[in-house]
Amino acid sequence: MRFWVLENTVHDYVRIHLAECRYCNNGQGPRPGHRGNWTGFASYREALAWARSRKRRMAEGVCCHPERHAEL
Repeated sequence: MRFWVLENTVHDYVRIHLAECRYCNNGQGPRPGHRGNWTGFASYREALAWARSRKRRMAEGVCCHPERHAEL
């Protein structure tokens, strides 16, 4: 998977990450026991559509923002 969506049920938000992001760690999270559910996608569009379907606040990630990655 190239993109992962973190659905944080404790703080009620979703955030899209690139797989190589240190906060994502390829869907493993930054540390053991990190709260939230990770779902992987092959494309940014798929990740965005799924994230929007969750009806949670979209949190903007600084590292993985799509404007920083024109090929997405």
